[in-house]
Formats: sequence, C-alpha cells, structure tokens
Amino acid sequence: MKKIVITFLLFFVFYSTQFAQLDLSVFTDKNEYQYGENIQLICKVTNRADTVFSYLFGSTGSCQAEFSFNDFNSWEHTACLETTEMLTFKPNGSILYVWKIVPEVYGLPDRDGLQKITGKYYFNLNDTLFINAPMYLGGQLSVRYLAAYSDSVNMIKDSLNVEVLDSTGIDNFITEHWQVNGYSIDSVIANFGNDSLFDYIERAVFVQYSKRIFENALEYFPLHTGDKWIYNVRRDEAWTYGILHYTLTRKVTGDTTMQNGLRYFVIKETSGDTSLVRTFYERLDTTNAKVYAYLPHEEKEYMEYNLNPRRENVFTGWQNFGLYGAEYIDEELQLKNLRIAGLFKNDTTQFPSMYFESNPANSVSGTSFELTKDIGITLRKKDYLDAYIMYDTLKAAYINGKYYGDSTLVDVKNDLNNPLDFALFQNYPNPFNPATIIRYTISKVETLHATSQRATSQRATSQQIVQLRVYDILGREIRTLVNKKQAPGNYEVTFNAENLPSGIYFYRLKYGNYIQVKKMILLR
Repeated sequence: MKKIVITFLLFFVFYSTQFAQLDLSVFTDKNEYQYGENIQLICKVTNRADTVFSYLFGSTGSCQAEFSFNDFNSWEHTACLETTEMLTFKPNGSILYVWKIVPEVYGLPDRDGLQKITGKYYFNLNDTLFINAPMYLGGQLSVRYLAAYSDSVNMIKDSLNVEVLDSTGIDNFITEHWQVNGYSIDSVIANFGNDSLFDYIERAVFVQYSKRIFENALEYFPLHTGDKWIYNVRRDEAWTYGILHYTLTRKVTGDTTMQNGLRYFVIKETSGDTSLVRTFYERLDTTNAKVYAYLPHEEKEYMEYNLNPRRENVFTGWQNFGLYGAEYIDEELQLKNLRIAGLFKNDTTQFPSMYFESNPANSVSGTSFELTKDIGITLRKKDYLDAYIMYDTLKAAYINGKYYGDSTLVDVKNDLNNPLDFALFQNYPNPFNPATIIRYTISKVETLHATSQRATSQRATSQQIVQLRVYDILGREIRTLVNKKQAPGNYEVTFNAENLPSGIYFYRLKYGNYIQVKKMILLR
C-alpha cells in the first residue's frame, strides 16, 4: 500500500512540475451584463516557458477545461468521452476554450449582483474572476414523471409558464424538456425535486465548448517587411482646430541592426494632415512574447507591448516615444467580428482581440489599444489631458501577402519609399519645475513631383531653417528656443520657465513645410 501511495505522489509531483510552465487565465467578453444577455466565457491556457510543452490530454469536446459559475459546475453537466488528444504548446503559445452561456438555457446567473466564475485545467490550474449581472428567471429543465400524474404535472407547468420543447412517452413514463419562464430554475428544482410526482427534475444542459482556438501570442503583432496599415484618424482638439479627420499610414520598410546589436524592423508612419513621416524601430522577442521599441537618441529600448500579460497583473512599459513608465493594467480577450465593429465592412470573420489600457505614471494622459490576431493594432485611443483626444481606426491592411479590408487603400505596388525622419518628442520631465528638456529629430526634406508615367522623388539635402517656439494656452508666443539652419540629426534644448506662472504651455517645431506641436505642464 505504501509503495502505491509513493508511486502516486511521484506521478503527481512529476506532472505538476510539468504543468507549472502552463498558466490559466479566465476572461469574459464584458464585466457588466444586462438581464438575459449571453455571457462569453474564455479559458486561455498559455505556455509561459521558452520550451515546447506536449501532453496527452483527455476528451476534446468538453473535459480539457472546466468552469464553475457560482455553484454551477460544468463537469456535472457533461460526459467525458474515452478519447485522448496530444496537445502541443509552442513557447508563449495558447489554447482558448470558449463557452457561450445562454441564460434561457443554463438558468444563469442564478443570483443578483456579483457572480464568481472559476476556470479549471489539469492538475489544479485555476483562475477566478467576478462579473456583475442580474439573476435570470428562467432556464431549461429535464423532467420525468408517471403518465398517471399528467393532470397534476400540467397544473405545475401552467403555474411556471412552462413551454414544452420535447416530450416522449415510454413504459408509462413521460420524459419532457421544459423551458421555464419567470422563475429561478434552482427554486423550481428545490420545490419539486423531492415531490413524489416526479421521478427526477434537473437542469437540461450539456456543457461543451463553442470554440477551441489554437494561437501564438506573437500573432497579435505581425511584423514583416512590406506590411502596411491604413487608419482613419479623428483628432478632437480643445484649443485650436476643433475636430480634424485624416489618414495615418503605417508601413514596415525593412530592418536594421541598432547599437545594442539587436535587429529591429523599420516602421514609417505618414500622417495625412501634415505629410509628416516618423520612423519607429520595433522588434518581437519570441522568448517572452513582448514587443520592444528602440529610441536612437537614447540608445536604449523599452517594452512597448506584453502580448501575454497575466490577468490583473500590473507591468510597466513604454509607448509612443515619450510616455515613460506606462502601466498596462487591463487585458480583455474577446472574439470580435470586425464587420460589426465597423472596421472591415465586408469581412464577417471573427478574430480574437486583446485590449490594453495604459496609464503613464508621470502623466495624466492615457492610451488604449486593441490588438487583433493576424492584423495588429486595429483600434487606438490617445487622450492627452485637455489638449486633444485621438482615435485611430483601422480601415485596411496588407500583412504578410494578405489583404484585409479595402485592398485598394493598401495597394503596395504603387508605394514610394519615403525616407523622411521628423520627430518632436515629449519633453522630460513633464510636469516640470522650472526646467525641462525638449528633444527632436530632423532629416531630409522630400518633395514629390508627379509625371504622367510615374511619381519620382527629389530629395533636398541642404540644411533647412528649424524653428522651435513656446506658446501659452492662448496661443501667444512666449519664447523662441531655436531659429536657425540645422543639419539632419538629433537635438535637445533646455527650456527654463523660471519666471513663468504654472499652467499649460505648447511647444511647436517647424522644419521646412512640416510642423508638429506638443503640450507641456509647468507645475510649481
């Protein structure tokens, strides 16, 4: 007997150690639900290690992942088949198990307010979340009773507003499938479960996954030379132009090795309102499923996205050349129909999407992102206090040889290589007192001349006049920091506001025909 116990413990320890490299996260499509709303529940099992994990798992249709919804346990309403399946998790790869909880079938939620949902996986892997929803009055029941009791049972059915979905009579017994309306099915079972009229009365639900999705986290941020995204931008400005609409184009033009010895993709972003082009350098780390961005003027990189955050964990990162110490505090994974979301009108395919919110530690601004599998950034919102709010909505993309949305918008055959670098960075520190540093990058000014045959580019390599000026919130010029010709390169200027009152100020960089403005806060 002792030998059997020891063998079992060794087996348990061995497989528990193996499963330690897996992580389980539980999500729902929303945090708050209205009465009778369907609840989409997702268990995401992820291999957190940089090695492959393989295991012979049980029944594919219902019993690999399980859940509890308050006191409802999915494993009590299913039948695990005697089949097995070899599952292989790539490094940072995941499997998503998705259930659609329909209140009128499940009779859930079975209480008002806070609902506790726990997802379970092999060898004590579990995760718990809470949602808010009202109790649902109704659900489906399976009942069996003697035909001789039909009159009494019919009276009960009338009192419960029962709709009989199916009825079968065998050997003097009647078996029926009921749809109860207006009553908690838990209370119905409690009131009639021990009634001698019924042979049994129980929930009529068989729990199976509505979907199983195999994925790799890096698929949420595709990067290949030639990839291209077109965004519609809405910019709501509080102090100057009102509401602006224009197009933002993002294209991967190649790759390069930076001073740290790592290789980065080169991404050009062209803003349709000013024809401004900015250059970004990004790389994917396949060992930890993180996206890093490199800042040439600082000769260092920052984490931009963690594609495998643990639910409710707080981790720091960087975003958009200036928001340092951003804390990504929320991840929701949901299945989105991009046509319904208003992105790709003719595409009815469902794509898994991750939603992030960042709250920079040193700023009152905030940014939110939606990353969609195989596509990348599909929605982005930037909120810069009371200066402006920007909404970027993806309208078309060309990724790894495949078109998404309106292919005419991303016709890569006619692209011109535009090498212009022009960037005004967020001042640091911000807020500041009394001095702050403003950095900017300038390179070649490019003018385009169209001919009847093709578009050609003529690049001006001579130095251009650079102007960097500071304005108050009323648009009055406060100080000129730079007003001279400068060669392409990286620059920084110190702005000392010792004699100025606290408040919001703006700094404006003009270079050739290109202008960029940013906000800063003097706080004494």
